[in-house]
Amino acid sequence: MLFSLFKKKCNHKKLTPFSVGNFCPDCGQEIEISWQILRCEHCQNKRKARVILNSTMPEDKFCRKCGTSNFYVEKKERLEFFDIEYAIFSKKEMNSSLESKQILHIWIEKEDITNDILNNIKLIPSLIQKI
Repeated sequence: MLFSLFKKKCNHKKLTPFSVGNFCPDCGQEIEISWQILRCEHCQNKRKARVILNSTMPEDKFCRKCGTSNFYVEKKERLEFFDIEYAIFSKKEMNSSLESKQILHIWIEKEDITNDILNNIKLIPSLIQKI
């Protein structure tokens, strides 16, 4: 029990935006990778952001375009080159337990319908005439 208190939590440092797959190579946990961009609620202008205590906050208190302090977070899975200056890389652990997965079973039964006409089609021999 004492060991569990000092157990290190994985930071998923080897998982980068350029990594292949969404699983951490250190712990095997499934990670959702996304980009966060802050936008002004009033004028939808992009705002520069920073991470403070695991929350995304704007660098300036007020929007430089309209002066509003309210903002919202836009999540993107792929980043465009013109958003690089405003985007923050985000990793979120996904709950991927085997108990929550559902299994679908499908079976096919043979039909008893018989069509004698289609099953008994025979080719007609061609008659070759010699001249």
